[in-house]
Amino acid sequence: MKHLNRDPVKRQQFFQQLELAGSFTIGKEFEAVDTQSLIENPNEPITEQYNAFVTLAKVYRELERENFGHALEILEPLWQQRNDLVKPYQIEVMKEYLFCHLTLGLHETSIQDEILQDKLFREYLKIKQLETYRMQAAISLWVEYDLNQAQEWISKARDSLKQSPTYADKALNTKLLNFISLKVKQEKAEKITMNGIE
Repeated sequence: MKHLNRDPVKRQQFFQQLELAGSFTIGKEFEAVDTQSLIENPNEPITEQYNAFVTLAKVYRELERENFGHALEILEPLWQQRNDLVKPYQIEVMKEYLFCHLTLGLHETSIQDEILQDKLFREYLKIKQLETYRMQAAISLWVEYDLNQAQEWISKARDSLKQSPTYADKALNTKLLNFISLKVKQEKAEKITMNGIE
């Protein structure tokens, strides 16, 4: 509250965040966010929690549009300074940074290994919830090359959609699960074709 009292930009950011959170709960998707209207505080680093929220809102918008390359570009500064973020945002950055790398087929195994071996991220993956199931499906598909396991994680994630904290989270994860599911089907079809050729 002291910070909000001292900084009028932070006050504006705070109220905007509350307004957006309400909108996301009752039916607004991330894709509908007007990124030009998002308030950034030039007096604070990108890792400051309100600035980080703005950046992540832009990332979710691009993820919903399946613009994974653009989402990765937006995430890059947060990734580089992730240790300066509060822990929940550290997890969000690692999660979506890895997801974008996997969807884009970027075989930078050092980044994959760094995230997959990170203690905080490993603990996060143990949580039984929608987004961890989505991440497990992506890891099974693109890291472990286990299509059946990926399909199981997708099914668990779909069963968890009704427990999404907001409408926006449900809409985003539905689209991303559809994307992963399509990739699993394509991989399975390719395997059948290759087996037929052999």
